[in-house]
Amino acid sequence: MFGCHDSCYIIYNGVLRGVTPEKGVTTFSPRSPPKFTLFWRIATLQLKIFDEITKDHRHIFLSPHLNDVVYSCGGTLGVQVSTGIRPLVITVFAGVPPSNQELSPYATEVQKEMGFRQNAQTAMTIRREEDARALEYLHVDYLWLDYLDAIYRGTPAYYTQKRQLIGGDVHPVDLWTQRTRSKSGRLA
Repeated sequence: MFGCHDSCYIIYNGVLRGVTPEKGVTTFSPRSPPKFTLFWRIATLQLKIFDEITKDHRHIFLSPHLNDVVYSCGGTLGVQVSTGIRPLVITVFAGVPPSNQELSPYATEVQKEMGFRQNAQTAMTIRREEDARALEYLHVDYLWLDYLDAIYRGTPAYYTQKRQLIGGDVHPVDLWTQRTRSKSGRLA
């Protein structure tokens, strides 16, 4: 028998890990392995600003929308976390529109297809909660940027039809090519 009362390190699947035993688990044997939590994961996983990104975040996944990386790279994230790597998911279009945002008929249709009958602010808040639960389940750090999803941009709405979003022209306000260049040739 081996006791692990506060925090300790064990080798699990060939990886040295720091652990904190779950409540009620004070000893274990090879026949009854402990339930444990990675101790560096007890802290909150959501980053609030870019300055919180550290050199520990060696694998950064850019997600256009909430849950995109979870669906497309969830297995990779799980493998990385299980080997002690600390990945970070940055979601670009995770902004929450104001509660009084008037939706275009197309945006209302898209929300209904996603199962939301609420206003845009409530729908995005629910989507953020879903994303947070999935990323926290995987033990992955995440940062949400405050850019609005295309269907919520503009008053009146910039994108009012699917064909404008998929293969259509980018609305002039969304073009970043209009940035001015400094004398050195860099974007200003």
